[in-house]
Amino acid sequence: YHYLILPILVFILVAPIIIGFFFISHYAVNVPYWDQWNTIVPSTIDWYAGTFDYHSIFEPQNDSRPILTNILMLSISVSTALNINAIFYVGFVIYILCIFIILYYVKKDIGMSFSTLLLLMPMVYYAFNLYYMVRFIHNLGALSYPVLIFTALASLYFLSESKMNSRWSNLCFLFSIGMGIACTFSFAAGLSIWFAGFIQLLIQKMHRRFEKIIVWTLSAISIFYIYFILLGSQTTGLHSTGAYISFIETT
Repeated sequence: YHYLILPILVFILVAPIIIGFFFISHYAVNVPYWDQWNTIVPSTIDWYAGTFDYHSIFEPQNDSRPILTNILMLSISVSTALNINAIFYVGFVIYILCIFIILYYVKKDIGMSFSTLLLLMPMVYYAFNLYYMVRFIHNLGALSYPVLIFTALASLYFLSESKMNSRWSNLCFLFSIGMGIACTFSFAAGLSIWFAGFIQLLIQKMHRRFEKIIVWTLSAISIFYIYFILLGSQTTGLHSTGAYISFIETT
């Protein structure tokens, strides 16, 4: 029976994903909710009416400028006639890819043995716990969070692959910057990718480390300038510079 142990273990690891799809199909409602009403709904209506303003893609949402997420969400909505559940499913699939990327990191570093699969089992079940699965039947975060995680992992992966002295490594470094930009414009927390990448460049053995740190830092400064200065920031409202200044002053 030893030859059955590995397939059974793999099935146990995949089971949370199957349960996740069932959870969405059973509990998701194809009706816009909360922040979807003032974002994806009017955008889709304007698209079909021929009055869509492309500048709306760049407008801030609370603390974020989710340009990448806006484009992806609008593409799904237009192609499915505003099927909210389709957005949930796409977000969940991207999240699954994120988990597989992490598993690939583990396999690349230490291999994938029977004991490793056993150790990974709690992580997989935690990643797909039903409490967190509510995220995928909720609001805009059903897509923006998975996109954020995916682009962050991709940026750090390409940065890791750029440590050697080769043309592919140089391309990987450029890809890491590109994915860092995508991460930045997927959710507000994506701005942290520039700090994470800087730390990785400092501690990882890297060919031409100093030059890459300079390029990475200049890229980060440029993105922060575009994000906060060129595109502007909200000065009024709950998520605005004025609100944050008032909070700091009162505390």
